[in-house]
Formats: sequence, structure tokens, C-alpha cells
Amino acid sequence: MGKALTLPRNAPGRRDVSESANALAPRIEVLDGLRGLAIALVLMCHLQEYIRQLWPNTSAFGASGFAEKLVLNLWVGVDLFYVLSGFFIANAVLRPSTFEPLHFVRRRMTRILPAYYLALLLVLVLIERQYFASARGWADIGLHLLMLHQMQPWSMYSIIGPAWTLGIEWSFYLAMLALAPIWRAWAGWSMVLFFVAVSYVWRASVMVAVEPEQRSFWAVQILGALDEFAMGMLVAWLQQRGVWARFRARWPWGGLAMLCLVLTLAGTCLVYYVSLLPQGYYSYPFAVVFSRTWLAAGFALMLAGFVVLETSSVLQAVVRSTGLGALGRISFSVYLYHAPVILLVHRSGQTLVTSGPLLALTLTVLSLLVAWMNFRWVENRWHPSV
Repeated sequence: MGKALTLPRNAPGRRDVSESANALAPRIEVLDGLRGLAIALVLMCHLQEYIRQLWPNTSAFGASGFAEKLVLNLWVGVDLFYVLSGFFIANAVLRPSTFEPLHFVRRRMTRILPAYYLALLLVLVLIERQYFASARGWADIGLHLLMLHQMQPWSMYSIIGPAWTLGIEWSFYLAMLALAPIWRAWAGWSMVLFFVAVSYVWRASVMVAVEPEQRSFWAVQILGALDEFAMGMLVAWLQQRGVWARFRARWPWGGLAMLCLVLTLAGTCLVYYVSLLPQGYYSYPFAVVFSRTWLAAGFALMLAGFVVLETSSVLQAVVRSTGLGALGRISFSVYLYHAPVILLVHRSGQTLVTSGPLLALTLTVLSLLVAWMNFRWVENRWHPSV
């Protein structure tokens, strides 16, 4: 992976030379609340989508009209995950005085691969055994093992449907590994602008050159998601330079103002998506090219607000009392297992309940139970700092 990268003694973000290069920054506990919010949004969206498809004439939340469209657009939780990943990975590259590529790669592998590979194995054995019966199936499995499944339409949503985003995340990890010298330099912030520009060019090209039925595949590839990662990266870059600490000292409640602004940016963007649903998101060039940056900027403000208010006893109490903190800690396992749990219950042929909301509640409880077990015995086994 090459030599370790060392910042000059007086470079921004440089920590004391006596500090271990691999030392971890203090964990910001309230950010588990944002992870919890992200997975809650994704879970609600998928419960509504899966239940109405697998159990006809059933609605997970009894929603119809505008409310149903709103729930189906809660896929924006994925965008929040991207912003959070941009923040955490950018910090992992910036924080140590000496960046060690092998350590970075090892941390990413232990964080993602053991839990992901086990989930793949369980789903293939318990639900999708037909993949073992054909060459195409084995090719699909191979792409998943290599984190390349998102690069083919026929493998993108197979085996574990929601896991297509893990391939995008993995591509981002590799990009940050390759670009670490630039990100750690004085003008590293220019990468944020570069990432945003690349995403605009990519999505605009998709709208011009790709047939409408293929836009949903091409637009969400890594080059089309870089602006969302970039918003989280910018928050991390400002944190490493002490901007949020100075902001907190000067305006103790400034973080609250940020959170209020989030409602304007992210909220209006979500309403915009709901209003577009009848015509289809990929029929609107402006929405495809620009709106995800708008949404990600709102989530980045939310993230910055949480960083500014990290010591607030009120915010800490909200994160604990709502359960979002606990949910955030197992969010990766929930992400991996909620769709397989839904499919396994459906394929068992057992009707647990006849009410859509009760069915959604039952599936949620089962998903959380499986996720907690995976977190306890797999995630913590390989990556105990999560």
C-alpha cells in the first residue's frame, strides 16, 4: 500500500508527535443518534415497500396518498448514511499524525467484511439457494464477495437487496485511500469541490446519454454519489481545524440554529421528491443533477449541529431516550438483515398477523433481534470499537 504519509509538524490537523499514529479520536456518542435516524428512515421505507409487494392489499403504516408517498421517499436515509461515511472516513484519514494505509485498510475490512460475508452466507443458505445452481448465480456471488455487485444491473439488488450501497461505500473507501495525500495537504478542501463537480458532470451525462429506464442504475454509481460523501468530508475538515470547537465557544446554541435550518433544507427537499413521484424522479434533470447535493447539505448541517452540541446534556438525553443511540450502534446489522428477515417470514408461508401495522411491528422486532445478535457476536468480535 506504500509508505505511511506524514503531515509536516505545523500542518493543520497535525497532532502531537508523541501520539500514536493509530490512536482513535474520542467517540462522539450523539452521532449514534444520526446513525439511528438513518436506519430508521431506511427501515420504514422498506417495510412499506416490501409489505405492499409481498402481502397484497396491506400497508405497513396504514398510509395512503401523500403519507404513503412520504414514507416511500424515506430512502433518503441512505443519503444520510453517505454523509456520515464521508465524515467518519475523512476523519480517519486526517486525524492521525502519520497516515498508515495498511492500518486504514485493515480497519475498513474488519468493520464491513465479516458481518457482510456472514449475512451473504446465511441468506444464500436459508433463502436464495438457487444461486448455487447456475454459472450466473456463482458469478453473482463472486461480484458480491468482491464488492462489485453494484456495477451490474442483474447483480445490484440481488441476494441482499439493500446491500448495493455497500459497494458504493467500498468504492469511496478506495478513493479516499488513493487520494489521502491530497486530502491531508494544505489545500485538501479542494477535494470537496472536485467531488461535487464530478458528481454533477456524471449525473448530467446520465440524463443526456442514458435511456430513461437505465438512469436509476447509472446515476447512483460512486461518481454520482461523491457530492454526498463530500458534504460529510467538509464537516470533518472543519472539525479537524477546530472550527466547530470555536463555534461552540462563541455561540453555545449555534448548533441548535443549524438543526433548525436542516428542517428547511432536508424537509423541503423531501416534499419536493414526494411531489415528483407521480412523474418519476428520473424524469427531472434538475432533480437528478442537483437535488442530492441540496439534501446532503441539509444532512451535513444536521451532522455539524450534533458535533457542535456533542456535550449538550439535552441532546444526549434525547438520543438516549428516543432509542436512536442504541439503534445507531446496531445500524449496520439492521441494514444487513432487515430485508432477509422480511423475505424469510414471507417465504415461510406463515401469516403472523393480518394488520399491516402489526405485521410491520413484528418484522421490525425480529429484524432488531437478529441485528442485535449479529452486533453482539460478529461486529464486536471483529471490530470492537464500533
